[in-house]
Amino acid sequence: MKSKMQIQRVIIYCLAVVLFALVFVGSVMQSRIGYTSIRTLLALLFELTILGGIGYFAVRYAKREMDALGYTRREKTKIGITLVIFTLLFMLFIILFLSNERTIRVYDFSLYWTKVIEDSELITQSIPEYLARLISSLSEEYGRLPVFALLPFSHVFGNGFLAYTLSIYVMYYLPACFFLTLYTARLGKAMGYPKSMLHIIIVFVAFLLNGQLIFPLLNGYLDVAGVVIFSVILNVSFRWKIYVFDYKQNIMMAVLSVLLLLTRRWYAYLIVGIYVSQLLVTAVYLIRNKKWNGRAVLHTALNICMIGLLSLVIILILNPNVVNMFFANNYTTSYSAYKAVDFGTTVRVAIERAGILYLLGCAVGLGVLLKNTVTRYTAFRLLLLIIIPFGMFSIVQSFGGHHYYLFVPTLGILFGCCSFIVIKKLMQEEKMPWFIAFCTIVVFNFCFCYIQQFGYLQGAMR
Repeated sequence: MKSKMQIQRVIIYCLAVVLFALVFVGSVMQSRIGYTSIRTLLALLFELTILGGIGYFAVRYAKREMDALGYTRREKTKIGITLVIFTLLFMLFIILFLSNERTIRVYDFSLYWTKVIEDSELITQSIPEYLARLISSLSEEYGRLPVFALLPFSHVFGNGFLAYTLSIYVMYYLPACFFLTLYTARLGKAMGYPKSMLHIIIVFVAFLLNGQLIFPLLNGYLDVAGVVIFSVILNVSFRWKIYVFDYKQNIMMAVLSVLLLLTRRWYAYLIVGIYVSQLLVTAVYLIRNKKWNGRAVLHTALNICMIGLLSLVIILILNPNVVNMFFANNYTTSYSAYKAVDFGTTVRVAIERAGILYLLGCAVGLGVLLKNTVTRYTAFRLLLLIIIPFGMFSIVQSFGGHHYYLFVPTLGILFGCCSFIVIKKLMQEEKMPWFIAFCTIVVFNFCFCYIQQFGYLQGAMR
Protein backbone atom coordinates (compact mmCIF):
# COMPACT_ATOMS: atom_id res chain seq x y z
CA MET A 1 0.00 0.00 0.00
CA LYS A 2 2.83 2.35 0.93
CA SER A 3 4.76 1.62 -2.27
CA LYS A 4 1.60 2.25 -4.31
CA MET A 5 1.20 5.68 -2.70
CA GLN A 6 4.85 6.46 -3.41
CA ILE A 7 4.40 5.54 -7.08
CA GLN A 8 1.32 7.76 -7.30
CA ARG A 9 3.26 10.62 -5.73
CA VAL A 10 6.13 10.19 -8.20
CA ILE A 11 3.66 10.21 -11.11
CA ILE A 12 2.02 13.39 -9.79
CA TYR A 13 5.39 15.12 -9.42
CA CYS A 14 6.44 14.06 -12.95
CA LEU A 15 3.19 15.38 -14.40
CA ALA A 16 3.70 18.63 -12.48
CA VAL A 17 7.22 19.02 -13.91
CA VAL A 18 5.94 18.39 -17.45
CA LEU A 19 3.11 20.88 -16.93
CA PHE A 20 5.48 23.56 -15.63
CA ALA A 21 7.80 22.95 -18.59
CA LEU A 22 4.92 23.35 -21.06
CA VAL A 23 3.75 26.50 -19.30
CA PHE A 24 7.27 27.93 -19.40
CA VAL A 25 7.61 27.28 -23.13
CA GLY A 26 4.14 28.71 -23.75
CA SER A 27 4.97 31.83 -21.73
CA VAL A 28 8.10 32.48 -23.77
CA MET A 29 6.33 31.93 -27.09
CA GLN A 30 3.11 33.74 -26.16
CA SER A 31 3.96 37.20 -27.52
CA ARG A 32 4.76 35.71 -30.95
CA ILE A 33 1.29 34.21 -31.34
CA GLY A 34 -1.12 36.31 -33.37
CA TYR A 35 -4.40 34.89 -32.06
CA THR A 36 -5.75 36.71 -29.01
CA SER A 37 -7.76 33.72 -27.81
CA ILE A 38 -4.67 31.48 -27.77
CA ARG A 39 -2.63 34.11 -25.90
CA THR A 40 -5.43 34.41 -23.35
CA LEU A 41 -5.55 30.61 -23.00
CA LEU A 42 -1.79 30.49 -22.38
CA ALA A 43 -2.08 33.26 -19.79
CA LEU A 44 -4.92 31.39 -18.08
CA LEU A 45 -2.90 28.17 -18.10
CA PHE A 46 0.06 30.00 -16.54
CA GLU A 47 -2.14 31.49 -13.80
CA LEU A 48 -3.93 28.24 -13.02
CA THR A 49 -0.65 26.32 -12.86
CA ILE A 50 0.81 28.67 -10.24
CA LEU A 51 -2.41 28.92 -8.26
CA GLY A 52 -3.04 25.18 -8.59
CA GLY A 53 0.38 24.43 -7.11
CA ILE A 54 -0.28 26.72 -4.15
CA GLY A 55 -3.77 25.29 -3.73
CA TYR A 56 -2.44 21.72 -3.79
CA PHE A 57 -0.11 22.32 -0.84
CA ALA A 58 -2.78 24.33 1.01
CA VAL A 59 -5.34 21.52 0.65
CA ARG A 60 -2.80 18.89 1.70
CA TYR A 61 -1.91 20.88 4.79
CA ALA A 62 -5.58 21.47 5.70
CA LYS A 63 -6.39 17.76 5.20
CA ARG A 64 -3.49 16.73 7.42
CA GLU A 65 -4.58 19.04 10.22
CA MET A 66 -8.23 17.99 9.93
CA ASP A 67 -7.10 14.36 10.19
CA ALA A 68 -5.07 15.30 13.27
CA LEU A 69 -8.23 16.76 14.82
CA GLY A 70 -9.79 13.30 14.50
CA TYR A 71 -12.40 13.90 11.80
CA THR A 72 -13.26 10.94 9.61
CA ARG A 73 -13.67 11.17 5.86
CA ARG A 74 -17.45 11.11 6.22
CA GLU A 75 -17.40 13.89 8.82
CA LYS A 76 -15.13 16.02 6.66
CA THR A 77 -17.52 15.52 3.74
CA LYS A 78 -20.47 16.66 5.86
CA ILE A 79 -18.54 19.69 7.11
CA GLY A 80 -17.46 20.55 3.56
CA ILE A 81 -21.00 20.37 2.17
CA THR A 82 -22.36 22.52 5.02
CA LEU A 83 -19.63 25.14 4.60
CA VAL A 84 -20.25 25.26 0.84
CA ILE A 85 -23.96 25.91 1.47
CA PHE A 86 -23.20 28.82 3.82
CA THR A 87 -20.58 30.08 1.37
CA LEU A 88 -23.10 30.17 -1.48
CA LEU A 89 -25.73 31.86 0.70
CA PHE A 90 -23.28 34.57 1.68
CA MET A 91 -22.22 34.96 -1.94
CA LEU A 92 -25.89 35.61 -2.71
CA PHE A 93 -25.88 38.37 -0.09
CA ILE A 94 -22.84 39.99 -1.72
CA ILE A 95 -24.56 39.89 -5.12
CA LEU A 96 -27.76 41.43 -3.72
CA PHE A 97 -25.84 44.03 -1.70
CA LEU A 98 -23.73 45.24 -4.61
CA SER A 99 -26.60 45.11 -7.10
CA ASN A 100 -28.45 47.68 -4.96
CA GLU A 101 -25.50 50.06 -4.79
CA ARG A 102 -25.36 53.24 -6.84
CA THR A 103 -21.75 54.23 -6.20
CA ILE A 104 -18.97 55.58 -8.40
CA ARG A 105 -15.73 53.93 -7.27
CA VAL A 106 -12.79 56.32 -7.00
CA TYR A 107 -9.39 56.48 -5.29
CA ASP A 108 -8.67 53.51 -2.98
CA PHE A 109 -12.09 51.98 -3.67
CA SER A 110 -11.20 51.39 -7.32
CA LEU A 111 -7.40 51.22 -7.19
CA TYR A 112 -6.98 47.44 -7.10
CA TRP A 113 -9.96 46.94 -9.39
CA THR A 114 -8.10 49.08 -11.94
CA LYS A 115 -4.92 47.05 -11.42
CA VAL A 116 -6.81 43.81 -12.10
CA ILE A 117 -8.06 45.23 -15.41
CA GLU A 118 -4.58 46.45 -16.39
CA ASP A 119 -2.81 43.22 -15.41
CA SER A 120 -5.38 40.97 -17.08
CA GLU A 121 -4.77 42.84 -20.34
CA LEU A 122 -0.96 42.82 -20.07
CA ILE A 123 -0.61 39.13 -19.13
CA THR A 124 -2.55 38.11 -22.25
CA GLN A 125 -0.06 40.06 -24.37
CA SER A 126 3.21 39.06 -22.74
CA ILE A 127 3.74 37.04 -19.57
CA PRO A 128 7.42 38.12 -19.19
CA GLU A 129 6.41 41.79 -19.38
CA TYR A 130 3.69 41.17 -16.81
CA LEU A 131 6.18 39.50 -14.44
CA ALA A 132 8.57 42.44 -14.87
CA ARG A 133 5.78 44.88 -13.92
CA LEU A 134 4.76 42.68 -10.98
CA ILE A 135 8.30 42.58 -9.55
CA SER A 136 8.77 46.31 -10.11
CA SER A 137 5.54 47.06 -8.22
CA LEU A 138 6.72 45.30 -5.04
CA SER A 139 8.41 48.51 -3.92
CA GLU A 140 5.27 50.59 -4.51
CA GLU A 141 2.72 51.48 -1.85
CA TYR A 142 0.06 49.46 -3.67
CA GLY A 143 1.91 46.42 -4.98
CA ARG A 144 0.37 44.12 -7.57
CA LEU A 145 1.21 40.82 -5.86
CA PRO A 146 -2.30 40.12 -4.43
CA VAL A 147 -3.83 40.91 -7.83
CA PHE A 148 -2.36 37.79 -9.46
CA ALA A 149 -4.84 35.37 -7.87
CA LEU A 150 -7.78 37.35 -9.29
CA LEU A 151 -6.68 37.33 -12.93
CA PRO A 152 -8.32 34.00 -13.93
CA PHE A 153 -11.70 35.37 -12.81
CA SER A 154 -11.10 38.50 -14.88
CA HIS A 155 -10.47 36.39 -18.01
CA VAL A 156 -13.53 34.20 -17.47
CA PHE A 157 -16.14 36.51 -15.87
CA GLY A 158 -15.06 39.93 -17.14
CA ASN A 159 -13.87 43.09 -15.43
CA GLY A 160 -17.06 44.24 -13.70
CA PHE A 161 -16.93 45.28 -10.04
CA LEU A 162 -19.20 42.41 -8.98
CA ALA A 163 -16.92 39.83 -10.64
CA TYR A 164 -13.91 41.55 -9.05
CA THR A 165 -15.48 41.47 -5.56
CA LEU A 166 -16.59 37.85 -5.85
CA SER A 167 -13.10 36.85 -6.97
CA ILE A 168 -11.68 38.38 -3.75
CA TYR A 169 -14.36 36.54 -1.80
CA VAL A 170 -13.47 33.17 -3.34
CA MET A 171 -9.69 33.48 -3.51
CA TYR A 172 -8.98 35.30 -0.24
CA TYR A 173 -11.96 35.77 2.08
CA LEU A 174 -13.06 32.13 2.21
CA PRO A 175 -9.53 30.70 2.73
CA ALA A 176 -8.96 33.27 5.49
CA CYS A 177 -12.16 32.22 7.27
CA PHE A 178 -11.29 28.54 6.92
CA PHE A 179 -7.71 28.75 8.20
CA LEU A 180 -8.76 30.97 11.12
CA THR A 181 -11.46 28.38 11.93
CA LEU A 182 -8.88 25.59 11.68
CA TYR A 183 -6.58 27.40 14.11
CA THR A 184 -9.47 27.87 16.56
CA ALA A 185 -10.35 24.17 16.31
CA ARG A 186 -6.74 23.22 17.00
CA LEU A 187 -6.84 25.35 20.13
CA GLY A 188 -9.94 23.43 21.19
CA LYS A 189 -8.18 20.10 20.78
CA ALA A 190 -5.15 21.38 22.72
CA MET A 191 -7.49 22.26 25.62
CA GLY A 192 -9.04 18.79 25.56
CA TYR A 193 -12.44 19.68 24.12
CA PRO A 194 -13.99 16.87 22.05
CA LYS A 195 -14.20 17.31 18.30
CA SER A 196 -17.45 18.77 17.07
CA MET A 197 -18.67 19.32 13.53
CA LEU A 198 -21.07 21.94 14.90
CA HIS A 199 -18.16 23.88 16.37
CA ILE A 200 -16.32 24.00 13.03
CA ILE A 201 -19.48 25.18 11.29
CA ILE A 202 -20.54 27.94 13.71
CA VAL A 203 -17.01 29.33 14.04
CA PHE A 204 -16.66 29.43 10.25
CA VAL A 205 -20.03 31.19 9.97
CA ALA A 206 -18.97 33.62 12.73
CA PHE A 207 -15.92 34.58 10.66
CA LEU A 208 -18.01 34.64 7.47
CA LEU A 209 -20.50 37.09 9.01
CA ASN A 210 -17.88 39.26 10.72
CA GLY A 211 -18.84 42.77 9.64
CA GLN A 212 -15.33 44.19 10.00
CA LEU A 213 -13.82 41.42 7.88
CA ILE A 214 -16.29 41.76 5.01
CA PHE A 215 -16.57 45.59 5.01
CA PRO A 216 -13.30 46.34 3.12
CA LEU A 217 -14.07 43.62 0.57
CA LEU A 218 -17.47 45.13 -0.27
CA ASN A 219 -15.71 48.46 -0.84
CA GLY A 220 -13.18 47.06 -3.28
CA TYR A 221 -10.20 46.64 -0.95
CA LEU A 222 -7.90 43.68 -1.53
CA ASP A 223 -6.19 43.76 1.88
CA VAL A 224 -7.90 40.56 3.08
CA ALA A 225 -5.13 38.77 1.15
CA GLY A 226 -2.90 39.54 4.14
CA VAL A 227 -5.39 37.89 6.49
CA VAL A 228 -5.00 34.62 4.56
CA ILE A 229 -1.22 34.72 5.00
CA PHE A 230 -1.56 35.69 8.68
CA SER A 231 -3.94 32.77 9.30
CA VAL A 232 -1.46 30.38 7.65
CA ILE A 233 1.37 31.80 9.79
CA LEU A 234 -0.69 31.15 12.93
CA ASN A 235 -1.27 27.53 11.90
CA VAL A 236 2.33 26.94 10.83
CA SER A 237 3.63 28.37 14.13
CA PHE A 238 1.02 26.56 16.26
CA ARG A 239 3.57 24.12 17.74
CA TRP A 240 6.60 26.34 17.13
CA LYS A 241 9.24 26.13 19.83
CA ILE A 242 11.41 29.07 18.92
CA TYR A 243 14.03 28.01 21.49
CA VAL A 244 14.70 24.83 19.44
CA PHE A 245 16.55 25.32 16.14
CA ASP A 246 14.43 24.22 13.17
CA TYR A 247 15.58 25.30 9.73
CA LYS A 248 12.43 24.04 7.94
CA GLN A 249 10.23 26.12 10.24
CA ASN A 250 12.50 29.12 9.70
CA ILE A 251 12.26 28.84 5.91
CA MET A 252 8.45 28.68 6.03
CA MET A 253 8.24 31.62 8.43
CA ALA A 254 10.62 33.70 6.30
CA VAL A 255 8.69 33.05 3.06
CA LEU A 256 5.31 33.74 4.68
CA SER A 257 6.60 36.89 6.41
CA VAL A 258 7.90 38.29 3.11
CA LEU A 259 4.60 37.51 1.39
CA LEU A 260 2.68 39.26 4.17
CA LEU A 261 4.99 42.27 3.99
CA LEU A 262 4.65 42.55 0.21
CA THR A 263 0.85 42.30 0.35
CA ARG A 264 0.55 45.70 2.04
CA ARG A 265 3.44 47.41 3.79
CA TRP A 266 1.43 48.30 6.92
CA TYR A 267 1.25 44.58 7.65
CA ALA A 268 4.80 45.14 8.90
CA TYR A 269 3.18 46.10 12.23
CA LEU A 270 1.53 42.69 12.36
CA ILE A 271 4.82 40.97 11.53
CA VAL A 272 6.46 42.80 14.43
CA GLY A 273 3.59 41.64 16.63
CA ILE A 274 4.04 38.01 15.50
CA TYR A 275 7.72 37.81 16.43
CA VAL A 276 7.73 40.09 19.49
CA SER A 277 4.77 38.21 21.00
CA GLN A 278 6.46 34.87 20.28
CA LEU A 279 9.71 36.02 21.90
CA LEU A 280 8.05 37.50 24.99
CA VAL A 281 5.82 34.49 25.59
CA THR A 282 8.74 32.10 25.06
CA ALA A 283 10.91 34.09 27.51
CA VAL A 284 8.19 33.93 30.18
CA TYR A 285 7.70 30.20 29.55
CA LEU A 286 11.41 29.40 29.82
CA ILE A 287 11.88 31.47 32.98
CA ARG A 288 8.79 30.11 34.76
CA ASN A 289 9.66 26.51 33.90
CA LYS A 290 13.36 26.99 34.71
CA LYS A 291 14.43 26.05 31.18
CA TRP A 292 16.28 29.31 30.58
CA ASN A 293 19.83 28.34 29.60
CA GLY A 294 22.53 29.20 27.11
CA ARG A 295 21.37 26.59 24.61
CA ALA A 296 17.78 27.92 24.53
CA VAL A 297 19.02 31.51 24.12
CA LEU A 298 21.44 30.50 21.34
CA HIS A 299 18.81 28.56 19.40
CA THR A 300 16.30 31.39 19.75
CA ALA A 301 18.86 33.87 18.43
CA LEU A 302 19.79 31.53 15.57
CA ASN A 303 16.15 31.08 14.57
CA ILE A 304 15.43 34.82 14.56
CA CYS A 305 18.67 35.63 12.68
CA MET A 306 18.00 32.93 10.09
CA ILE A 307 14.44 34.14 9.50
CA GLY A 308 15.64 37.75 9.23
CA LEU A 309 18.50 36.94 6.84
CA LEU A 310 16.34 34.68 4.65
CA SER A 311 13.66 37.36 4.46
CA LEU A 312 16.25 39.97 3.50
CA VAL A 313 17.78 37.70 0.84
CA ILE A 314 14.35 36.97 -0.69
CA ILE A 315 13.53 40.69 -0.80
CA LEU A 316 16.92 41.61 -2.33
CA ILE A 317 16.49 38.95 -5.00
CA LEU A 318 12.97 40.07 -5.89
CA ASN A 319 13.34 43.85 -5.65
CA PRO A 320 16.06 45.63 -3.61
CA ASN A 321 14.02 48.86 -3.66
CA VAL A 322 11.70 47.30 -1.10
CA VAL A 323 14.44 47.86 1.50
CA ASN A 324 14.61 51.56 0.60
CA MET A 325 10.82 51.81 0.82
CA PHE A 326 10.89 50.81 4.49
CA PHE A 327 14.11 52.36 5.77
CA ALA A 328 14.45 55.53 3.68
CA ASN A 329 11.14 57.05 4.84
CA ASN A 330 9.86 58.45 8.10
CA TYR A 331 6.26 57.23 8.06
CA THR A 332 5.35 59.09 11.22
CA THR A 333 5.96 62.33 9.29
CA SER A 334 4.70 61.10 5.91
CA TYR A 335 1.35 59.97 7.31
CA SER A 336 0.89 62.69 9.91
CA ALA A 337 -1.93 64.16 7.78
CA TYR A 338 -3.83 60.88 8.14
CA LYS A 339 -3.72 60.97 11.93
CA ALA A 340 -7.00 62.75 12.55
CA VAL A 341 -7.89 61.62 16.10
CA ASP A 342 -6.14 60.96 19.41
CA PHE A 343 -5.44 57.53 20.89
CA GLY A 344 -8.46 57.57 23.19
CA THR A 345 -10.82 58.25 20.29
CA THR A 346 -9.13 55.50 18.26
CA VAL A 347 -9.79 52.98 21.06
CA ARG A 348 -13.40 54.13 21.48
CA VAL A 349 -14.13 53.85 17.75
CA ALA A 350 -12.52 50.39 17.62
CA ILE A 351 -14.76 49.24 20.50
CA GLU A 352 -17.85 50.67 18.82
CA ARG A 353 -17.00 48.98 15.53
CA ALA A 354 -16.50 45.60 17.20
CA GLY A 355 -19.58 45.82 19.45
CA ILE A 356 -19.74 45.44 23.22
CA LEU A 357 -21.45 42.03 23.15
CA TYR A 358 -18.91 40.73 20.63
CA LEU A 359 -16.01 41.97 22.77
CA LEU A 360 -17.57 40.32 25.83
CA GLY A 361 -17.55 37.06 23.87
CA CYS A 362 -13.87 37.68 23.04
CA ALA A 363 -13.16 38.25 26.75
CA VAL A 364 -14.87 34.94 27.59
CA GLY A 365 -12.79 33.21 24.92
CA LEU A 366 -9.61 34.74 26.34
CA GLY A 367 -10.64 33.49 29.78
CA VAL A 368 -11.18 29.98 28.40
CA LEU A 369 -7.65 29.97 27.00
CA LEU A 370 -6.11 31.41 30.17
CA LYS A 371 -7.87 28.90 32.40
CA ASN A 372 -6.28 25.96 30.57
CA THR A 373 -2.59 25.48 31.35
CA VAL A 374 -1.87 24.13 27.85
CA THR A 375 -3.13 27.25 26.02
CA ARG A 376 -2.28 29.88 28.65
CA TYR A 377 0.80 31.09 26.82
CA THR A 378 -1.10 31.09 23.51
CA ALA A 379 -3.69 33.35 25.15
CA PHE A 380 -0.98 35.85 26.09
CA ARG A 381 0.41 35.67 22.56
CA LEU A 382 -3.00 36.37 21.01
CA LEU A 383 -3.51 39.27 23.40
CA LEU A 384 -0.14 40.74 22.39
CA LEU A 385 -1.07 40.21 18.72
CA ILE A 386 -3.92 42.64 19.32
CA ILE A 387 -2.10 45.20 21.46
CA ILE A 388 1.20 45.53 19.56
CA PRO A 389 -0.10 46.13 15.97
CA PHE A 390 -2.93 48.33 17.27
CA GLY A 391 -0.60 50.47 19.39
CA MET A 392 2.14 50.81 16.75
CA PHE A 393 -0.24 51.69 13.91
CA SER A 394 -2.22 54.21 15.97
CA ILE A 395 1.01 56.13 16.65
CA VAL A 396 1.54 56.68 12.91
CA GLN A 397 -1.97 57.28 11.57
CA SER A 398 -5.68 56.79 12.14
CA PHE A 399 -7.39 53.52 11.24
CA GLY A 400 -9.28 53.10 8.00
CA GLY A 401 -11.79 50.29 7.63
CA HIS A 402 -9.21 47.97 6.03
CA HIS A 403 -6.54 48.66 8.66
CA TYR A 404 -8.61 46.80 11.25
CA TYR A 405 -7.34 43.63 9.61
CA LEU A 406 -4.32 44.12 11.88
CA PHE A 407 -6.25 42.78 14.88
CA VAL A 408 -9.83 41.82 13.92
CA PRO A 409 -8.84 38.25 12.87
CA THR A 410 -7.25 37.71 16.30
CA LEU A 411 -10.40 39.01 17.99
CA GLY A 412 -12.35 36.55 15.86
CA ILE A 413 -10.22 33.68 17.17
CA LEU A 414 -10.94 34.70 20.77
CA PHE A 415 -14.65 34.94 19.98
CA GLY A 416 -14.46 31.49 18.40
CA CYS A 417 -12.86 30.14 21.58
CA CYS A 418 -15.96 31.36 23.45
CA SER A 419 -17.92 28.79 21.44
CA PHE A 420 -16.10 25.94 23.18
CA ILE A 421 -18.15 26.63 26.31
CA VAL A 422 -21.31 27.14 24.25
CA ILE A 423 -20.96 23.80 22.44
CA LYS A 424 -20.01 21.99 25.64
CA LYS A 425 -23.10 23.23 27.45
CA LEU A 426 -25.26 22.50 24.43
CA MET A 427 -23.98 18.93 24.07
CA GLN A 428 -23.50 17.91 27.69
CA GLU A 429 -25.95 19.99 29.69
CA GLU A 430 -28.49 20.70 26.94
CA LYS A 431 -28.61 24.42 27.68
CA MET A 432 -29.94 25.76 24.41
CA PRO A 433 -29.99 29.45 25.57
CA TRP A 434 -26.17 29.54 25.47
CA PHE A 435 -26.16 28.43 21.85
CA ILE A 436 -28.96 30.84 20.92
CA ALA A 437 -27.13 33.74 22.62
CA PHE A 438 -23.90 33.01 20.72
CA CYS A 439 -25.64 32.78 17.36
CA THR A 440 -27.70 35.90 18.11
CA ILE A 441 -24.56 37.99 18.69
CA VAL A 442 -23.08 36.77 15.39
CA VAL A 443 -26.23 37.44 13.37
CA PHE A 444 -27.13 40.79 14.97
CA ASN A 445 -23.59 42.14 14.61
CA PHE A 446 -23.84 41.39 10.91
CA CYS A 447 -27.35 42.86 10.62
CA PHE A 448 -26.33 46.10 12.35
CA CYS A 449 -23.59 46.51 9.75
CA TYR A 450 -25.38 45.66 6.53
CA ILE A 451 -29.17 45.50 6.91
CA GLN A 452 -30.67 48.96 6.55
CA GLN A 453 -33.79 48.17 8.61
CA PHE A 454 -31.64 47.68 11.71
CA GLY A 455 -30.27 51.22 11.52
CA TYR A 456 -32.90 52.73 13.84
CA LEU A 457 -32.17 50.13 16.52
CA GLN A 458 -28.44 50.70 16.28
CA GLY A 459 -28.93 54.46 16.62
CA ALA A 460 -31.25 54.01 19.61
CA MET A 461 -28.72 51.77 21.36
CA ARG A 462 -26.01 54.42 21.02
